Amino acid sequence: MSVVQRLILLGLVLMTVLPAQLTVDAEIRPRFEVRDGYKLLAVDGQIPAVLISQRSRLNLAYSKNRIATRFSLQDVRVWGDESNISSTGVNGDPASIDLYEAWAEYRIPAGFDLRIGRQVFNIDDQRLISQRNWNQNGLSYDALRLRYAPGDWQFDLALS
Repeated sequence: MSVVQRLILLGLVLMTVLPAQLTVDAEIRPRFEVRDGYKLLAVDGQIPAVLISQRSRLNLAYSKNRIATRFSLQDVRVWGDESNISSTGVNGDPASIDLYEAWAEYRIPAGFDLRIGRQVFNIDDQRLISQRNWNQNGLSYDALRLRYAPGDWQFDLALS
């Protein structure tokens, strides 16, 4: 049995054992763009740039009792814009898979949560600090966050 087959089998077994705690989802977001006068005013005779970019994310989240984790891989590319690898392998494609989120959270009694790792922030309905999900890459922070949420209030202390 190959490694891929074993991983698929393990995934199927885990899906039957951990259905309530484990969440797996994916996001594929292509975007068509026409850039005419991007960053600088368009010059007469300039040909606009037309491109399609795509963001793909694979998300895994696990939650049980007082512990929660999230792991998210992200790949952002422009269609048809693959760099070739040289014979030395030095000059590869700069667009590659990266880690968008990877954090662990412990829910402390009395309304406290402690989260550490790469995470997104959405402060004041995303007016002050946000994940900026409108662009293809998004924005996440390597941080330690302590949250206190008594009732309808929420207080966050974060170090990044």
